[in-house]
Amino acid sequence: MIPSNSKHIPHGEDADRNDHGQQEASRLPIDPCAEDELQGQGSQNAEPHQNEVLVPVHPAIVDATQVVVLVDDQGIPTGTMDKLAAHSGAGALHSAFSVFLYDTAGRVLLQRRAAQKHHFRNKWSNTCCSHPLPGETVTAAASRRLLQEVGITASAEVVGSFTYRAPDLDSGLIEVEFDYVLIGEYEGDVSPNPDEVSEVQWVNFQELREQIALDPEAYTPWLTLALDVIEQQSPTPI
Repeated sequence: MIPSNSKHIPHGEDADRNDHGQQEASRLPIDPCAEDELQGQGSQNAEPHQNEVLVPVHPAIVDATQVVVLVDDQGIPTGTMDKLAAHSGAGALHSAFSVFLYDTAGRVLLQRRAAQKHHFRNKWSNTCCSHPLPGETVTAAASRRLLQEVGITASAEVVGSFTYRAPDLDSGLIEVEFDYVLIGEYEGDVSPNPDEVSEVQWVNFQELREQIALDPEAYTPWLTLALDVIEQQSPTPI
């Protein structure tokens, strides 16, 4: 039985819009001939990627944290690119991940993105989301960012992936990502990094769906797409 209560912990180009006025993320096509058609129907990959291909770190890359791994429409790395450049203009398809941690009561940990983030500021999103570094596996990247963003030492496993495109009108930046979805379990304290996260909350999965429907503008555009992947993998998403 999953409780419906939530726990809230406070802490120190043109986009498509839906009926609520929210910017909508559009899925990207997986047809290799349609890779450049960023406004296409898009894809959701039902099967997790078991073998992660790594991109070696080039000696010219001084600060690997400022680059993203470019990928093709199957998630295979093709090179690297400056992070800001990959999120500017039409954007460039790159590898990313979204982590969802659950507690034993079946609640998922959400974070609210800090006001100083480059894009999608002050939006509620999943436990953490970021990009793997060149030469880093997605699971290792997830553990790294969980510690950096919310002060949690935990592991998570890949359950699926999807590709999407989502412009952010406020910042003028854009997300064009091949996004791995990971889930894990966690019981313990949460210590948000104020540079990354303004507050966190634990919320029941179904309640989260209802909250997004009531106020979609308050949430990141990739959150709903990631929830869809989780639900496809398991009718009871914990």
